[in-house]
Amino acid sequence: MIHLLYTFLGVTELPDRAKKLILKLIMSTTILNFFWFLSSAFFTLFVIDSVGIEHLGFLIAISYILQAVFDYPSGTVGDWIGQRWILFTGFFLEAIAYITLFLADSFFILLIAYMIRAIAASQQSGALNTWFDNNYKLLATDTDPQRKIYKFFIGRWTTISNIVPGVAAAFGGILATTYFRQLVFLIQAIGLASLAFVFLIIIKDFWGINRPKRSIKNYFTLLGEGIRFAFFSKFMFLFLLGLSLSNTVIIIWVDLMLFPVYFGYTGSDGGVGLFRLVVLLLGTLSIFLASKFAINMELSWIPRLTVLDTVIFYWGVAVITTLFPPTQNTFIPPAFLTFITFYTIIYFFHGLKLILNQRFLLDSIPDHNRNSIYSLIPTLILLISSPVAIIGGILIKNLGISVTAFLLGSTGIIPVFLFYVALRSIPKDI
Repeated sequence: MIHLLYTFLGVTELPDRAKKLILKLIMSTTILNFFWFLSSAFFTLFVIDSVGIEHLGFLIAISYILQAVFDYPSGTVGDWIGQRWILFTGFFLEAIAYITLFLADSFFILLIAYMIRAIAASQQSGALNTWFDNNYKLLATDTDPQRKIYKFFIGRWTTISNIVPGVAAAFGGILATTYFRQLVFLIQAIGLASLAFVFLIIIKDFWGINRPKRSIKNYFTLLGEGIRFAFFSKFMFLFLLGLSLSNTVIIIWVDLMLFPVYFGYTGSDGGVGLFRLVVLLLGTLSIFLASKFAINMELSWIPRLTVLDTVIFYWGVAVITTLFPPTQNTFIPPAFLTFITFYTIIYFFHGLKLILNQRFLLDSIPDHNRNSIYSLIPTLILLISSPVAIIGGILIKNLGISVTAFLLGSTGIIPVFLFYVALRSIPKDI
């Protein structure tokens, strides 16, 4: 079975230690995705039902600001001491947050839960990818110098990681419909707490990964190096800014709009979960195909893919939600079929973009600053998203989902330009 998995991932030519690294990543993220997305079908709906969409926007904004404050310093700690303890702390705090959600009965308790989740997310962000990328570069330098295996693997891994959230969302939605929503939060808390201890055991660097001596001076040196590289390297600054803007659009869509649309077209938590599963299964097929195309694609495709992945997608959502307003909260077959067909097509281009973005970051970022930069990316995203989340909640309530989606798509034109200029500014030595 493991050999078949390696064949599917296209990594059979890698040395055994590199394959062992990949197996650890696949197994841990599969378990993580199951527990993480168990309540995804109804989480946003739970908060909206409790306090309303405008208060949801406020909760999201507060959590974004808090995470942004802790994100970059926590990422630098990861570069300083390694990713084991960062991941343990992050997921243990996440478990506490879900216990809080299990007990939530007021806006104040929800605020506490969102704040704990924000601190937890600041610990997690970029840590697992940093651990994998640094060790992969060490172990696969000779066998994958052009990173073709890496690009193919990222695409195939994404297909696996897409299936599990869909299954988890469907299972969690059915549990919530059969019993009650807070029960799923309790199951998540137990699962994530257990996973925190698993990460403490398995997340270890292979011999050859060098880290600076653990001193306060070296910590602040790494802190400054990451900021200088991100903000004073023209190509990296523009690329990170484009990445931040395009991901801000995604965050607003997922956190404020996606699940109300699903609920509007299905009418139940179980229906939302099954809708999510179908979309992700078809999206998995799209990314499966994308992984083959991405092998020989150049980074210059990123701006063009952003047009399709961001601008065209949200304009398309605006059209679909205008034709089929998601306000009936019942199963609407034409809306269901139209939405998943459009989503599947765009997901192909989204998959290509994800693979090429990660390919860019792999060799552009110095290894000793990788966790810092991977944490700086969500920091920038969150700083931009915080006011946008509040504005988004107000826009959705007053103008509706269709107009808000059109505005999101229009905003996506900016990162297209930023990516184009950034890629033309890459130094020749990189």
